[in-house]
Amino acid sequence: MLASNDIIACAVGATVGKSTLFTSEEPACFAGFLVRIRPNADTDPRFLSYWMQSKDYWAQIEQGVVKSTIENFSASRFRAMSAPYLALEEQRRIADFLDDRVSRIDRIIAARREQLEMVRHQFASLLESRLDALPERVRASRVLRVLPGYAFPSAEYSEDLRDIPLLRGVNVGVGTLRWDETVRWPRNQVSDVAHFRLSPGDVVLGMDRPWIGEGLRIAQVKASDGGPLLLQRVAKLIPSDRLNTHFMIRAFQSHAFRAQIESVLTGLSVPHLSGDQILEYRMPYGARVQQRAVAEELDEADAVATQSTQQLQRSIDLLTEYKSSLITATVTGELDMSTAASRLPG
Repeated sequence: MLASNDIIACAVGATVGKSTLFTSEEPACFAGFLVRIRPNADTDPRFLSYWMQSKDYWAQIEQGVVKSTIENFSASRFRAMSAPYLALEEQRRIADFLDDRVSRIDRIIAARREQLEMVRHQFASLLESRLDALPERVRASRVLRVLPGYAFPSAEYSEDLRDIPLLRGVNVGVGTLRWDETVRWPRNQVSDVAHFRLSPGDVVLGMDRPWIGEGLRIAQVKASDGGPLLLQRVAKLIPSDRLNTHFMIRAFQSHAFRAQIESVLTGLSVPHLSGDQILEYRMPYGARVQQRAVAEELDEADAVATQSTQQLQRSIDLLTEYKSSLITATVTGELDMSTAASRLPG
């Protein structure tokens, strides 16, 4: 049975010399992944909770974690952790200070996130209204082709930076390609798979988990992407001369495409698009001049929305980092609460 002051965490105990901040209990949930932590009489549970959010706490976790298929931190390692030991009255003073400051920071972060969602919603509404106003709907197979990626054998991947990057699903984001996780194909074998070499302006779509929080994983290849090769689970969308490329991207970002696909993906643990499902999409359509006008308006609106979301996300990141640093400095005694500035960043 949990009490009001109990803390649930992936932890067992922490000590400072001979002074124990809290006692551990037997695992209180399925498989023992969580345990109940019960503060002792001379420990303020709020102070303990804040310490467990500090960089000091997480540095000790990261130093002692055991990595296999799942990261694990043993009970004995938790018991060996060291934490600040302060008189109960000082713990309460610190907790009161952080209750005030952290709640203010959290309110600002929540407001920034609401603004972020509002910007995204406004652009999505504009996109839907402009696409809905078009006079026709056509099956995608009439105006574009789909080239699924090739199953490059992983045993032949290269780590040589001079070789050709492979465009995998993990590299396809919403409106952009990312290369923080890159595998490559030997340059001397590219001629055998030249058909799958991508060029600037090509449009690619991630086929596994096609939607993430920000939207559909569809993007255009840039010159800076280095002419990657198209790997399986990613599709290249090839518009005919009847279809404006930027308009095609916007048409696939619509709610109608997601609704049509999700109606057949329900229940799958890992949603996956097929080439046939992409081609069956009944997409909005109009004359080339109409497509271009819609695409230009949406591209301009998207640029404004992207700038706003980037600014808001930077503010959220700054506030989150400030919150972490504030908690760490306060619970470890590095911050003088009596002279701490009240102004918050972001």
